[in-house]
Amino acid sequence: MEVTNYAEDFVICGQAPAAAMRAAVQRTMERLRLPLNATKTRCVRVPEDPLEFLGFHVAQLQPRTGQAYIGTRPCLGASAVCNARSVSERQPGTGCGPRRRRCKS
Repeated sequence: MEVTNYAEDFVICGQAPAAAMRAAVQRTMERLRLPLNATKTRCVRVPEDPLEFLGFHVAQLQPRTGQAYIGTRPCLGASAVCNARSVSERQPGTGCGPRRRRCKS
């Protein structure tokens, strides 16, 4: 299981059944005495149901090698912000690259 968070928002990626992962998150949040917002909480199955989180599109990608994999790429809006920055301001590993791709909905 892998957790990616930003402030109070987070995404959990894993191969366990969604119900088991959701129960584990609920237990952890209860131990931390933090609420889990039921209206914002959802379970998705990538690649059938891709998602967007913090300007990144999480989906099945297929590079030029032809081997499909689950990965991330910046959404068009996020890429535009990154591309507007000067090269010296870009941070390695932020996904801010020179190529812009439109996210599929």
